[in-house]
Amino acid sequence: MMTPEQEMPLPSEVESERVVLGASLRDPSCYEQAAKLLVPDDFTLDSYHRLFRLIGEMREAGIPIDLATVCRELTNRKEIGAVGGVSAVASLTDGAVCVQSHVEYHARIIRACSRKRGLIHACDALKARTLANEKLAGICADMIQTGLDYGNNASGGPRNLFVSATDFLSGAPQEIDWLVDGVIERGANGFFAAVPKGGKSTSTLGVRGIA
Repeated sequence: MMTPEQEMPLPSEVESERVVLGASLRDPSCYEQAAKLLVPDDFTLDSYHRLFRLIGEMREAGIPIDLATVCRELTNRKEIGAVGGVSAVASLTDGAVCVQSHVEYHARIIRACSRKRGLIHACDALKARTLANEKLAGICADMIQTGLDYGNNASGGPRNLFVSATDFLSGAPQEIDWLVDGVIERGANGFFAAVPKGGKSTSTLGVRGIA
């Protein structure tokens, strides 16, 4: 078993993040291209998260985007230190390539890493919840196996098997309050079916007695 120090780092591509931010500072149209694919949370570093968010807010406010205006806005918000200072922001534009196709390429890399991190965090959260709930562990194991089987189905079909951690965990099944253990859920609707004289009335009276 690996120790925490030996565990693999979370997926990230900091150089791609630098390319996108540098191009956005040089050419606002590059930001527009990146913003079609990315949100601030897709960036690994907090400083890059802040910069991408700020550029978006400035664009919405109609403030021109360049190195000077961005640094001024960061200073006004008292965030210039949080991004490493003016020199750190300026270094993003060194050799920046302002080609939208390049920006889109790097934005897709960033988004792919962000999705992988999201899946890892979801699995960690799910692990914590299943350790505390044995029934939930079994249900989730069945769900995961079903998803894997579906994804490996050679016949094709929709492959959107993954959702955000928040949506997944919010939809996790709660412990069922059984009226008849493993058969009838308390408060649920249902019906009895059997051949004539098969004991439907007796069974119904028995369930009424339990309820």
